[in-house]
Amino acid sequence: MKHAKKLIVLLLIVVAWVWHRMPIITGPLTKQTIYVAVIDAMGSGGSDACSDPQPPNLGGLWGLWIDDDSGPGISKVMRLCDTLNIRATLAVVPDNVPPQLIDSLADWQRRGGGIALHGLHHDSWEGWTEEQVTADLRQSREALARMGLDTARLMPIVVPPHARNTRAIRAAIRRAGCHMVTGANVVNPSPSCQLWGRLWITRDTDLDKVRHLLERAREEQAFVVLGTHSSQPNEFSYEKTKAVIGMAFDMGFASP
Repeated sequence: MKHAKKLIVLLLIVVAWVWHRMPIITGPLTKQTIYVAVIDAMGSGGSDACSDPQPPNLGGLWGLWIDDDSGPGISKVMRLCDTLNIRATLAVVPDNVPPQLIDSLADWQRRGGGIALHGLHHDSWEGWTEEQVTADLRQSREALARMGLDTARLMPIVVPPHARNTRAIRAAIRRAGCHMVTGANVVNPSPSCQLWGRLWITRDTDLDKVRHLLERAREEQAFVVLGTHSSQPNEFSYEKTKAVIGMAFDMGFASP
């Protein structure tokens, strides 16, 4: 009985520790959120979680804005970026890009905007083998090349469709020399960690809480990944996104 009580107390301590390290802003508490938080709490250690490729231009504070979209909403992102004089990274699904936006995407990349892989058709990668994911990444690059994009200048980032997160997916992304961006809402202090969680910006985002997290990241010299869904009008807020992105870069976070 005494051993059971000690085990329960130890478990509660561990849960409290992880919870304290888990800066959730919006969204449900998911298995993936907990997984990334545990990685964070353990110092981002473990060969299964981290990889050798380093993110670009890591000097001081660093912030990356990823818009998880391939539809008409990217026009809002481009307009907002021009207003703030920064560049977002667009997670692109080649099969979902309307023909009228193809030239805009190529021009966006030429002007310094980031393009990241997000699956060829946005199929769920759940249950896929490492070889299947690798093939999807290769076909995505080929499709983007046919659209006129420079695949040699793609961001070294993969955003798994439907925020899937399996060992096979992580292995395929490591093999491609890229980083994986998950759907978890976290600030990750380790630039070498394979699992990057996004701080989602929605209509319901609390700006005071975001400021607190950004201040914490600045104190720890961490990097942040901000995320939006620009083609979902019930979620995306132009003004709220502008406020958060502006706040981050006013604090000194530099865009890659």
